[in-house]
Amino acid sequence: MNDYWSRVLGRRLSRRQILRTAAGAGLGLAGASLLACTPVETKPAATPTAAKTPTPAKPVSGGRLRFAIPSNPSGFDPATTEGGYDYYQFLQMYQNLAGLNPKDEPVPELAQSWEAPDPATYIFKLRKDVKFHDGAAFDAAAMKANYDRHRDPATKSRGVRQLELLNSFDVVDDYTVKYTLKKPSASIFYNVFVHRTSAIFSPKAVKDGVNLKTKGVGSGPFQFVDWVMDDHITLKKFPGYWEKDLPYLDEIYYRVIPDPTVQVTTLRTGEVDFLAEVRTQDLGPLKGDSNLNVMVLPGISWMPLYLNHKRADLDKKPLRQAIAYAIDREALSKIFNGILPPANAPLTPAIWAFDASVKGYPYDQAQAKAKLTEGGKPEGFKFDVLVSTAHSGAVSVAEAVKNQLAKVGITMNIQLLEQTTVIDRVLKGDADAWLSTTGGGSSDPNYLMMQFFHSSARLNLGRAKDSELDALIEKADTTYAREQARPLYSQMLKKVVDEVHAQIPLLYEMNLQATSKKVRNYVVYPDWKPRFKTVWLA
Repeated sequence: MNDYWSRVLGRRLSRRQILRTAAGAGLGLAGASLLACTPVETKPAATPTAAKTPTPAKPVSGGRLRFAIPSNPSGFDPATTEGGYDYYQFLQMYQNLAGLNPKDEPVPELAQSWEAPDPATYIFKLRKDVKFHDGAAFDAAAMKANYDRHRDPATKSRGVRQLELLNSFDVVDDYTVKYTLKKPSASIFYNVFVHRTSAIFSPKAVKDGVNLKTKGVGSGPFQFVDWVMDDHITLKKFPGYWEKDLPYLDEIYYRVIPDPTVQVTTLRTGEVDFLAEVRTQDLGPLKGDSNLNVMVLPGISWMPLYLNHKRADLDKKPLRQAIAYAIDREALSKIFNGILPPANAPLTPAIWAFDASVKGYPYDQAQAKAKLTEGGKPEGFKFDVLVSTAHSGAVSVAEAVKNQLAKVGITMNIQLLEQTTVIDRVLKGDADAWLSTTGGGSSDPNYLMMQFFHSSARLNLGRAKDSELDALIEKADTTYAREQARPLYSQMLKKVVDEVHAQIPLLYEMNLQATSKKVRNYVVYPDWKPRFKTVWLA
């Protein structure tokens, strides 16, 4: 084992190593790569890291950061929320046993340290200076309450599948917990210990009847104030936060602005300070504004067309292949001025298991028509695709794909729906197809393959089943050395592409963000999800 996991498994992190790792994670100012005022642009295939700039000025405490979000969150309960745009608030309100640093490596957070006496056992030493937003103390009992609530069928936790990796959870003492895995897992940190479904909430809040769906109660640097549907969400500085002198901001104000054009206008007029999702067509005007800082960074997400294998026609491989052959990815890339590269397979060039030799289906209308005949639909067929109105890029791609498919006789009807409605229907299997961005917020390839392609995965949104693929994913999850795991991922990617398994990758995403130059000390992470505890306003 010669990568990060060989360092995590089988040895204890010393205090010096913990402190050094914590600094690299952005827990303090030292060692963090910072983005202050300089526009940054990199090539898509580069490894995502934070941009390096000169050491910024001395931090300033106070102020209100105004953040434009395109839609309401689905809620704030770590156990039950279904994604959407809630992660903008999650990372401010909640923390996990471990967090991630700008290199996407697990680092201590609520756990002060951990050790792995064997690959299936993890022992965490918890911090003793942590309070929840309601004043309750964080300790091993709080960890057990979190674990038990996820396990309780009445909770209907979406984290149950992640916790299925665990054989047992034990409280060793007031500030020590032990997790025993059913089998060794190379992705256990991404699947459980840093995953948002394992974000630690206050057991007291649940006992007191607080609805975490509408009012998050964690131990993060910011605490919940209010949520006015379709208007705003307010978080304020948590005075009892355990990291000395953090956060710097007094408040974060999330303003719901569905229209991307209005988002850009409000940023340029100074009504908001931060846009986390910028359209490619808006890059030019934003870069030309001397008051703004624009970031273009390689991403770990991709945009696929999900196909539900349980639906009529889409359950036939030749017809799925017909769709794949009929899509011109180069033309789709041009919609975004070439900034988003064509995607040939799942996993992006920024992920170490990416295999450039997997080329995917070329644009070939003749082959598409031949596959339609092979699938018993020479005149074509129809299916519906769900697209979120909040994802303007996906809407543009869906319209282009619809026109491309029509040229070979395939009719794709676009249903534009609100984000939470789309997610609800897709998770229930109530959709032929879905076009959106995916990636799960992680650069760990096994986490991604397990989440989106394993037959048992809840996020296998195409409902595809393949025992051979399952076996490859499971084998890779117990293979820690990258040189040994890489061929397994190559086999997976080839199989997924050949079978048109669950999804057709269309484009690789880039992280496009823009801020006012008043925003200082913003650290860019590979998952592009903003963290604001070290940010201040000039």
